[in-house]
Amino acid sequence: MKKKLAFVLVVLFVSCFVFAGGQKEAGERGPQVLKISHSMPGNQPLNIMLVEMAKRINEKSGGSLEVQVYPNAEIGDDSSNPEQIKRGANIIHLGGTGTFQDYLPEYGITNGPYFFEDPLDILLLAKTPWAQEMNRQLRDDHNFQVLNFNTYYGGRYFISNKEIRTPDDLTNIKVRSANAKTYAATLKAMGAKVTILSWAEVYSALSQNVVDAAENTLATFYSSKLFETRNRVAKTLHIDIVLGLYMNAKLFDTLTPEEQELLITEAENFGVEATHMVIQEDEKYRKLLENEGVIFNDVDRAAFTAATKSVYNEFPEWTPGLSDLIQQQIRDLK
Repeated sequence: MKKKLAFVLVVLFVSCFVFAGGQKEAGERGPQVLKISHSMPGNQPLNIMLVEMAKRINEKSGGSLEVQVYPNAEIGDDSSNPEQIKRGANIIHLGGTGTFQDYLPEYGITNGPYFFEDPLDILLLAKTPWAQEMNRQLRDDHNFQVLNFNTYYGGRYFISNKEIRTPDDLTNIKVRSANAKTYAATLKAMGAKVTILSWAEVYSALSQNVVDAAENTLATFYSSKLFETRNRVAKTLHIDIVLGLYMNAKLFDTLTPEEQELLITEAENFGVEATHMVIQEDEKYRKLLENEGVIFNDVDRAAFTAATKSVYNEFPEWTPGLSDLIQQQIRDLK
């Protein structure tokens, strides 16, 4: 009888210990720190919006989440952040769809030259069956949890000291490219010599003539003060940049359902607000750059479109007709 009583007491003791531990994990866990990382300068409008989003998440979570924002590649860039996240780092990376091209090659097609008919189509991209399948594969096969991929970062222009009107004007010009295969392929198709650099290195690279030109959005040119190094901008608008927020899937699964929903909702809202802001403010940044002495010129868009069509044939891993399929799925959602 004494042995049975002792056994019951031990079982009760262990059960209480396990239960208490489980309660501590779910109910008494300290704030989960999540670090938003990106390569843009701190004064870039999207960074300011991310800071505001982080504040909202922290307040709405009641302190269970502590979201911090690290601009200017302070804790990694488009090259290092994906692998950090894959290994379990508590980082939420704001990166382009090209970031995933090494994991799911088809994702890179959205960075193709002159891919979108309208920048607002980016708001619908994440809702297409194609994008939802890509996100499922990223989670199941690569441990990435996508929070949003509906953020328009702007159309890409060239900044240099040379008037660029046709692809011929880029012949032998050294142009900085992001670490995305589609970006590099597009620039090569235009005739440029490609140099892969983190955006945080671009100002010094232009100042020291490591590269002759860069391409990005007007807001990024201005916030990075590239007008101090180059004075010509060509309105190629060759790529519409799609950005998204993503994190480690296993870490995401440790969060409560309420925390998960909060992160996704705020990320999607950020994408919608940022997209409309970028479209509205493009003209504002043109004027700011002109005030700094930058000269703008139009380009032969047909010539650039024709020169870059070959990019879609350079990636055999892209399913034939994929571009048409995605664009039709976007039209079906309008």
